[in-house]
Amino acid sequence: MPRVMISYRNLPAQRAFAVNLEKALANAGVETWLDVKDIPRLSRWEDEIFKGIIGSDYVVLCLSPEYFASETCLFECHVARGYGRKILPIIVPYDGTASVFPLINQYEQTRSIDDLNFVSFHTKETLGLLEDDTLLMQRLIKAIITPTPLDINYDVYFSFRWTQAAFATQIADDFNRAGIKAFIHTRSIDAGADWRRASWSAALRARIHAVILSPDVAQSQYIDPEVLISRTRPDLQFIPILAKAFVNDEQAKSTIRTSFNNSKNLSVLNAIQWVTPYDPHQDFIDGLIKDVKTILNQPRVSGAQQ
Repeated sequence: MPRVMISYRNLPAQRAFAVNLEKALANAGVETWLDVKDIPRLSRWEDEIFKGIIGSDYVVLCLSPEYFASETCLFECHVARGYGRKILPIIVPYDGTASVFPLINQYEQTRSIDDLNFVSFHTKETLGLLEDDTLLMQRLIKAIITPTPLDINYDVYFSFRWTQAAFATQIADDFNRAGIKAFIHTRSIDAGADWRRASWSAALRARIHAVILSPDVAQSQYIDPEVLISRTRPDLQFIPILAKAFVNDEQAKSTIRTSFNNSKNLSVLNAIQWVTPYDPHQDFIDGLIKDVKTILNQPRVSGAQQ
């Protein structure tokens, strides 16, 4: 079983969170290292921290604005990265609404960890999908015990704005229950995983690219490049799905089409008949699943990415 070191800011509320986190990991069978239980009395605490980091496979960074103001926290992060330990960044509950993300690249010790997938116990969400503490903790434990491999061949890859995370995830969950392997960021990327690498790997293996349409899609710095990757695939089929919130909003539909015409990549979605949700939801999903399975049953184009 992997060993996990927990790095946190030693303030009362954040220390309590770290202690509860350690208990949850230990209850799941994970070996842990936490200073308040693993530094012997009268020992040289800095040496013991070095041992804790070096002897661990994973280091959980319990981030908050206060974390970055701690020299000890920053050196723990730096040593962990220097030794190549797997970093699991989580955002702990803290007072205020200031984001930790602007702070990350201000310090050499934490620079570029925003390339990793975060779990936020502060905002109670992962990549826009709201979840409670229990589900967030399960995500963290899964990333440690059963990490998701990168070489999975998916049937469908989902692109969406975080504002549509719940709607997109619902469809992906419906697909997976129907035996269609769906990659969606809210489910398929582990805590601490390099989200770009995971996304590229999945996009190059999927047969279908589903894009959830909303008026802000063209504003995303991520979706346009995702569509570009898929455009290089001769065997790939796009499925544009209008977000349910805009089914009866003609202005929103017009905004989407107009914004897509300004992008060489996104404009391909205007040439395809959009899928429009309808009630009851199950009837809509059954029809969509039928369409997806029809595409998947077609022979692959010769020379396509495997």
